Amino acid sequence: MSRITKVPPRTIQRVLPHLVAKELIAETGKIGNTKMYILNTQSELAKVLRQYVQTAINVNIDNARKQHVPVQLNKK
Repeated sequence: MSRITKVPPRTIQRVLPHLVAKELIAETGKIGNTKMYILNTQSELAKVLRQYVQTAINVNIDNARKQHVPVQLNKK
């Protein structure tokens, strides 16, 4: 997870219990000493975060379209 998110492992270790407590992430089991987690897609917080991300993406797309200047080709 640390490699994918570029977040230091210690930070992830500190934050994960809070995310589990908020039911955003659920612990799915253990392999040796490693705990496995999954996003709780049924969580209200996950739904709100998904909506926020989709809105942010749409705003960025709209802004990029507004800044785009169409290129006119010379017709002969």
